[in-house]
Amino acid sequence: MAALVEQRTRTRFAQHWTLPVNSVRQRRQLELERVGSQADVLQRITARQQLAAAASCISGAARELSGLGPLQQRCEELVEQARRPLAEAAEAQAEAAKLRVQVEVAAEAQARAEKAAREARREAEAAREAEARMREQLRDAEAKEEEEASKALKAAEVQMLVVS
Repeated sequence: MAALVEQRTRTRFAQHWTLPVNSVRQRRQLELERVGSQADVLQRITARQQLAAAASCISGAARELSGLGPLQQRCEELVEQARRPLAEAAEAQAEAAKLRVQVEVAAEAQARAEKAAREARREAEAAREAEARMREQLRDAEAKEEEEASKALKAAEVQMLVVS
């Protein structure tokens, strides 16, 4: 390939190769033109190679795409099959969320019921204590009345004895 580039460059600039070169500047200019020409030739060759490679890739891709029709249809079927379980899973999640809310509401109701039961037990205990105090007061009052009645009876007996 390098030989081809060199040959094309030499034939293109043949007149420069045969001319006598008097100065360093002219030689450098000729060398620069020769290198530029070689670069152009290399660029064209590279472009052709890239075009050939691209054409090969395109034809390979076209062959692959021709076989994708049934594959695409199968993929669409699989996607459809996957959608149903996904929809069912979404419904199950929604139902689970509803159940979680119901559980939370039930837990709150249970907490309120337990609080009310504790309060009712406190009130019942307070009522029992009040009833016990009332009985104690009633016993004390009865004992006091009996004592007063006993004293009154003794006083009446003493008075009867004194009068008799």
